[in-house]
Amino acid sequence: MLRYITILSILFLIGTMFSFFNNDKVNINYINKGSHGDHWFGLFNEVSPEIILNFCDSSIEGGIEVIGNKDISVITNNLVRAIFNENLILSAFPYFKSSEYEEIEVVSIDEWEHVEGLEAIVKCNHSSGCAIDFFPTDYVFNKEVYKKKQKLSVNITGFIYSLDSFDMPKFNKENDNKLKFSDSFCGYLPFDNDSPATIQFVGVIDKIEEISERNISGFLIKIKITPDLSLDMFLSAKNLNMDLELGELVSGVAWIQGTLEK
Repeated sequence: MLRYITILSILFLIGTMFSFFNNDKVNINYINKGSHGDHWFGLFNEVSPEIILNFCDSSIEGGIEVIGNKDISVITNNLVRAIFNENLILSAFPYFKSSEYEEIEVVSIDEWEHVEGLEAIVKCNHSSGCAIDFFPTDYVFNKEVYKKKQKLSVNITGFIYSLDSFDMPKFNKENDNKLKFSDSFCGYLPFDNDSPATIQFVGVIDKIEEISERNISGFLIKIKITPDLSLDMFLSAKNLNMDLELGELVSGVAWIQGTLEK
């Protein structure tokens, strides 16, 4: 009897190891929180339901991209993407894509149960070795792609809430022999637990492009947030409180989103 138990234990251990190394699914967490209220501050310096609805209404008319069927559709136009069920807006959020894609592998997903699983937060490992979370703007149609553990090509962008010049800490002579930051230091951390897919960063401005979409004026800024990761981010002119210069070291807070390569 003991012999059979030992054999079963060995087989169980082998099976567990096999499933561990061959697990093709990511960890899915079902949560009942998550919204886009704060994200609109990436476009406006003040937010109200009326402002958001008026902006969505004017954006959706003549949408430049329509995906879906009679039950669920996604309409994209200018700086907004909206999810519809017939004529009812289920969700709407600021949106833009750039031309560059990042290689990532999904680790886990926080799926929003309170919106029937139409939206989520994706937590992934970037090909450079860093970890980053983002809101997948196409989750409503591509959730099964995200849920399978595989390497994906994703366009990752951001909406900047605030941006300031960053001065490296000064060191006096007594601290000359201690560790110091490099003049080109860059990095990022999660902003807080209540703001998923939002980061606070220190980075270098690599590109500045002024853009205007209807009543929204702003800047497309490429910021190097790690030595191996630069992201295109939108900064509204209304949220700008500094002079932008190429090569400048800046700090800020941004909401991060992503879209799969077609």
